[in-house]
Amino acid sequence: MLEWVNQELEKASTAFKMLNDVNVPATLPPQFEQDVNYVTKQTGEAVKKLIEMKAKLEKRITMLQEEVVRTGQGQARVEHGRSVGVDLELKNIGQYYGSETLYQSRWGRYTEGVKYVMDNGYAWFVNDALIAINSKPSLHGQPFLVIWLKLKEGPTAYMVIDDGNGHILYTQDYVMTDAKVPVKLYYENRVMMLPGER
Repeated sequence: MLEWVNQELEKASTAFKMLNDVNVPATLPPQFEQDVNYVTKQTGEAVKKLIEMKAKLEKRITMLQEEVVRTGQGQARVEHGRSVGVDLELKNIGQYYGSETLYQSRWGRYTEGVKYVMDNGYAWFVNDALIAINSKPSLHGQPFLVIWLKLKEGPTAYMVIDDGNGHILYTQDYVMTDAKVPVKLYYENRVMMLPGER
């Protein structure tokens, strides 16, 4: 994710520099000069937005790294904005049925199966869901919730939280993700779990 932002930032910065270096001859119509100035301004704003996006991503990566170190959760590592040493396809998710151990993060409790999901590159999704459940009035206090991570085309996804009867209570978009598979979780009795652990 961060690698893509760096590439786009480099392209936009190069374009911005080239536009700033354009010498508009005095003999050209004023409209051409206005067009060049407009394009230069738009490119500069794009560079500024990419720099802001890069700073936010770097801050989020640092926060996630500190959370993994602080809580000792998982084997996931983040290098250059990518999850490494993890199973993003969640190949072993089917082995979790029932759970004898509950784990605690600062946002809520979760089962062994959810820990597996978190350890394999989806901690951001689980934490976002727990934060939403604890902070959104429409979710807080619900007896049962179904949380979905659904993939879109490219590196985008979205989270949907419903009441288990298909009534959508909350959605959240992710413009960049390295998620490889959709994920379904349940939240019941203040515990996040895999469907097989219910």
